[in-house]
Amino acid sequence: MKITKSILLAVPLLLSGPLSHGVIAQTAPTTRFQGNISGVFTGADTGVVTGLGTNNFTWGVGSPPPPGRLTFTGKPFDVNVTTGYVYGPRARNDREVFSLGTLDYFNGTIQRGTEANSVRLDVTTQVTSPVGTNPTTFQAPLNLINSPNTSDPIASADSVFLPKNLPPVVMQTLGGAPITLEIPGFGTITGSGFSTIDQFFVLEGGAATADLLGRFVPACEPIVNGATSVSISGPTITATFQPKFNLTISQAAQLCGYDHFNWYQVIDTDPNPPGGLSVPYVDPPIGGGPAFGGFADNLPFYWDEQGATGTGYHLQDNLTANTLHYEDTPSEPSLTAGQFLGFNTFLVGVLPDNTWDTLYAFSWKSNFNGTVGGVSSRRTIGSPDPGGTGGVFDLQLDLNPDEVPEEVRNLMERDGSRNASTTIEPAAKVPEPSTLLGTILALGVGLFSRKAKKNQKH
Repeated sequence: MKITKSILLAVPLLLSGPLSHGVIAQTAPTTRFQGNISGVFTGADTGVVTGLGTNNFTWGVGSPPPPGRLTFTGKPFDVNVTTGYVYGPRARNDREVFSLGTLDYFNGTIQRGTEANSVRLDVTTQVTSPVGTNPTTFQAPLNLINSPNTSDPIASADSVFLPKNLPPVVMQTLGGAPITLEIPGFGTITGSGFSTIDQFFVLEGGAATADLLGRFVPACEPIVNGATSVSISGPTITATFQPKFNLTISQAAQLCGYDHFNWYQVIDTDPNPPGGLSVPYVDPPIGGGPAFGGFADNLPFYWDEQGATGTGYHLQDNLTANTLHYEDTPSEPSLTAGQFLGFNTFLVGVLPDNTWDTLYAFSWKSNFNGTVGGVSSRRTIGSPDPGGTGGVFDLQLDLNPDEVPEEVRNLMERDGSRNASTTIEPAAKVPEPSTLLGTILALGVGLFSRKAKKNQKH
């Protein structure tokens, strides 16, 4: 059955507390994931090393023994994971972070020329419940900084760090469904160590332990997060969705579990709505009209999916292999000082039955009081006619569900949105690391990659 603008979907609400716009949020369901983690060290670049292929790696000739050592101890995990897509930065920040295992680091004094500058930690993860996955290994390159020893214990501390942007780990269930794991970086540090924003240090002759953190996310989240750019030029606003990891639009849709992508737009402020409409209304409404670029199909999306292509308003006219385009130049010549049109625009993932998920949301306003093509316009592609003033302003990017007005979310749910008002319960945070210097390595912050120094210890 096709979902059109006139169909009302029944969406059950689970009470979780009022949103700022006065609606009770729908709390996203969760699934309990359990499994196991293990890891071994491989691929040391240079130096005198032992333990490759095991979870206990040493490097250098101790002077005196023992040499430098890293030990990874994987942990079983038991974590509640939000199912379905929840848009907005708050959802990304509130996902439960858990320890994949501990990295024990001993900073031994070693002879010059025997050090290793890097080693790779291959971490294997396997979900055992509620569905099993094949064991999946991700590679975490660790760069080792072997600092020269001086009378300054802080300057003599050695360190290890991870690249900032480790790609997500996609595990496949035995039935082929993807489960995605992100690696934010290090968590709690204990022992004779300290941290800056990007490195885990251990004092000379000391030992410290850090948690390696992980979090499960919807398969689509790493693909969509940060993939939409929005720009303004006078009365015109444009946006481009380009999936991350060099995926094509088709590949991204497949990995995200959608048939395709489109946009959805609602106008919630309009002093003079065209065609007898009243705010809020979907832009374009069924059938379209002169203010909406002419014809519009009977689906709720911004770009038409039915009818002829080549009009500029068809979805196929706004797709390339790797991008989805959005554009609008709204105008209303009757606007007076202080008046404006208000818009809420959403990137959406569409399923075969035309239900859909919101993936990214932004809002904006326009006080352009001219015309486009001689008429007042809402959904419109084209250059503004001479004589108007004003333009697009108050652009708000990456909105959370509670930052979208309730009446707009009601329209979204009517038109087939599965997650217009969905939120997640904030997860308990892993404690921030304690450090000798009192610096803080914040949870969820990836560690910046840096080229290993060439210094040797003595």
